[in-house]
Amino acid sequence: MRAPASERRLDWIVDHLDLRPGHHVVEIGGGHGIAASRVLERIGPEGRYLGIDRSEKMTAAARSRNEAAVAEGRARFEVADLLGARIPSASQDRIFAARVATLAKPEALAVALGWLVADGRLYLAFDHPDAARTSDSAADAVQAAGMLGATVVDVRRTVIDGNEVALVVVAP
Repeated sequence: MRAPASERRLDWIVDHLDLRPGHHVVEIGGGHGIAASRVLERIGPEGRYLGIDRSEKMTAAARSRNEAAVAEGRARFEVADLLGARIPSASQDRIFAARVATLAKPEALAVALGWLVADGRLYLAFDHPDAARTSDSAADAVQAAGMLGATVVDVRRTVIDGNEVALVVVAP
């Protein structure tokens, strides 16, 4: 049986995060933890994952889905919005978000970029049934990164079930 389009989209995103064992990863808007499970497999027992989401219900579902990693101290799930999250500066190897439009705004993007180590990467995924809206969102993120002096390393694209998915890769 074929996985739903939303799971195939998350698989594609996680496959393109350039994860390595031991990485420290933050997911912004992690929902109910599907991507978290996939990230945790790739970063191994030495890696650390933090999922933040504004929804208590989604955060509880993510915690439950990944309870073994939580019990081992490899994963944490917190109810927080991007601007209120307490993440130490220069502490994360990878940060990613799917469908979090706030990150196309310079203020929010600056906060997330501040959490990255010097060679870290921020991955912003956008998708919409209207390909023009996906492209516009990706372009907004590229423009915001440029305003902050960050470097857009790559913009990766694919089509999943007829919807364009764009992944903007940003370096601090």
